[in-house]
Amino acid sequence: MTATAVRTLEPRVRKADVSGRSDVPEQIPGRQDSENANCVTSTMSLSDFHKTRPILFWAKGEKKEIKAEEKIRFPKSDGFPLMWRDTVTKRGEAKAVVQAAACRNQDGVEEYLAVKVVSFDSDEARDRADEEVKTLKNLRHNHIIAFVGCFTSEDTLGILLFPLAKYNLWTYMKTISKHNREQQDGIITPHKYVSRLKGYFACLCQALLYLHDRESPIKHRDIKPENILIDAFDTVILTDFDISKEYRSREAAVTSGNTMVSHKHRLHICQSKNANELSVPWNMLPKKHLVVPIVTWILTLSL
Repeated sequence: MTATAVRTLEPRVRKADVSGRSDVPEQIPGRQDSENANCVTSTMSLSDFHKTRPILFWAKGEKKEIKAEEKIRFPKSDGFPLMWRDTVTKRGEAKAVVQAAACRNQDGVEEYLAVKVVSFDSDEARDRADEEVKTLKNLRHNHIIAFVGCFTSEDTLGILLFPLAKYNLWTYMKTISKHNREQQDGIITPHKYVSRLKGYFACLCQALLYLHDRESPIKHRDIKPENILIDAFDTVILTDFDISKEYRSREAAVTSGNTMVSHKHRLHICQSKNANELSVPWNMLPKKHLVVPIVTWILTLSL
C-alpha cells in the first residue's frame, strides 16, 4: 500500500496537556530532570497502551491510521512521515538510528514514539529488520517494547515502537555516577534512583521468562544496559530484538558449546575452566539464575 503523494498543510497539533494529571511524572513531556534523559517521552505508560491500544495517525499526507499489520511506503520526497522531535541514538552509537517522533491521536493530541530507522545497506540488514518486525508483532508484555507499525522509504525501514523512554539503563547509571562523584568530599547520600534498581531486576526476569516459556521460545541474545529502557512512569522495558532468534520448540532452543559475549559487558562469574562447555536447559534452572547477569551489570559498572 502506498501513501498519497499529495502534499497537504499539517493541521495545528495540540500538545498533550498533562499539567493537572497526578499519574504523569513531572518531567514529561519535554522536560527533563537530568542531562542524560531524553527531551521528550511518551505520555502514557506501556501497560495503559496495551489496555487501550489508542488509535494513532501518520503526520504526513491524508489522515491515515497507523496499523501494525500494514507496512506503508512513503516516497522519499514526502520526508519523514511523523513529526520529528529529537535523535535518541545516532549511527555509530548503535546499529540503527533511533528518532523521537510525534504522531497524533484521535483528539489531535501529540503522542510520542521511538522510530528505529534501519538502512538496507545489504540483504542481511534487510532480512534482519524484517525478522525483528515479525518477532515484535507477536510480543505483548508490560516489560517488552511494543510494536506500533512500520514504513519504508526507498532503502530504509522505519519501525515505530512504544514507548519513547526517558532513559536506557546506561544513561540511568550515568546519572547515578555523576551524583556519586559530586559527593566524594562529603557524606554520600544514595541517589533516589538506586532504590528502584532491585525492582527492575524482577521485572526483567518476568520479561525473559515470558520470552523463554513461549511455545516457540525467543532468545534475545543482546541483553546489555543500552537495550534496557526506563520510561517516564518508572517502568523497565527490554528492547532491540534485531539479533534475537525464535525456536521451533523449547528443546530446539537448548544451546551447547561456547557462548558469544560482548567484551564490554561480559560477566566474570564463571571460574571453572570448562564452564563454557556446560549446557543446561533453561526450564530446568531455578528462576533466580536470570537475576545473576543483571545484578552483575550493576555491580561491575563504574559508579
